[in-house]
Amino acid sequence: MPNTDVIVACASCGTQYNVSSMAPGAKFKCQKCSTINIVPAGEEPIKYQSPPPPRPQARPQVKLPVKAGPKPTPAPSRISGSRVPASKASVPLKRGKIPTRKSEENEEAEMGAIKGGIMAKENRKYIYIGGAVLLVILAVVYVMHSNSVAARDKQTVEDVAKKSKEIIELLGAKDYATALEKIGAFIKEFRECEIPEVKKNVENTEKSIKGIEQKIELEKEGKGKLANLMEKKSNTPPDQYEDLIKELTGFRNNYAEFSQLFSKADSELKDIETKVAAKQEEEDTKAYNDLMAEIKPMVNDGKIDAAITYLKKYWDDTPKISKRLQGALKKKLSELKAMK
Repeated sequence: MPNTDVIVACASCGTQYNVSSMAPGAKFKCQKCSTINIVPAGEEPIKYQSPPPPRPQARPQVKLPVKAGPKPTPAPSRISGSRVPASKASVPLKRGKIPTRKSEENEEAEMGAIKGGIMAKENRKYIYIGGAVLLVILAVVYVMHSNSVAARDKQTVEDVAKKSKEIIELLGAKDYATALEKIGAFIKEFRECEIPEVKKNVENTEKSIKGIEQKIELEKEGKGKLANLMEKKSNTPPDQYEDLIKELTGFRNNYAEFSQLFSKADSELKDIETKVAAKQEEEDTKAYNDLMAEIKPMVNDGKIDAAITYLKKYWDDTPKISKRLQGALKKKLSELKAMK
C-alpha cells in the first residue's frame, strides 16, 4: 500500500510536518519558529524545499496552550498527488506531536498577532520618519534662533557705539555735567549685557566716572571764583582795572578746558579792556590837546626849538605814556623839525 502521509514544510524555516491527520485549510503553528502555516487544499501542489541553515541563535519557542477537544478525524485524501511517500522527502521527517486544530477564537488571536506585528513595523516606519522630520524642525529652529540672537547682538553693539559717541562729544565740548548724566543712563542700560565688546566698553566708561566727577567739582569751584571777579568788577572804577585784568587773564588760562567758564571770563576781560582803552584814549586826547595849547604860542612866535624842547621834556618826565600818545607826539615832533 502506497504511503499516503501528507508532508508540509514551514514557509519560514522549512521544518517539515506530517499533516495527514489535519483537514485542508487548517492552520498550525511551527514549533521551531512559531510561524502560522496552513494545510494546503488537495488540488494545490505541495512544494518541498531544503531547510535553510540553522540560525545562529534560535528564538526561544513559546508553546501556546491547546484547547482540549475531540481528536479530529483524518481527512481522506482526494488527490493522489498530495500524498508523497516519506522515502522521497529531501530531509528526514521531523516526527513529533501533530498540531491540533485550533478554535476560531485562537485563530483570530493568532491572526491579530500577525496583523499586530505588521502594524508594529508600519508604526516603526512612521516613528523613524517622524523623528527625522522633528530633527529637521529642531535644526531650522536652532538656525533661526541663532540668526535672531546674532541680529540682536549686532543692534546692541550699534546702540552702544552711538551712545558712546554722544558721550565723547559732550566731553569734547567740556559739558561734564550732561556727560555724567548720559554715562549713568548708559551703564544702567548695558551693565547686564554679556557681549564681550559691550562689557569692555561699560567697564571703561565706569572707570572714567571718577575723573569726570573731579572735573565737575573743579568747574563748580571755577564758577564761584568767576562770580567773585564779576562782583569785584562792578565795584572797581575803570582807572583801577589793571589788577582785575590780570586776575581775569589768569582765571581764563586756568579754566580753559571748561568752555562755559572760559567764554564768560573771556567776554568779561574783553569788556574791561574795551573800557580801559576808551578811558586811555580819552586821557591821551586831553594830554595831547593840553600840550598843543602850550606850544602854540611858541610856534606862532617862531620859537620852534623851544616847542620841540617842551615836548621832549614832557616825554621824559611822564613815567607812563600810552602808545597812542607816543605816536601822536612823534608825529608832531617831526612836523616841528620840518618847520625849522
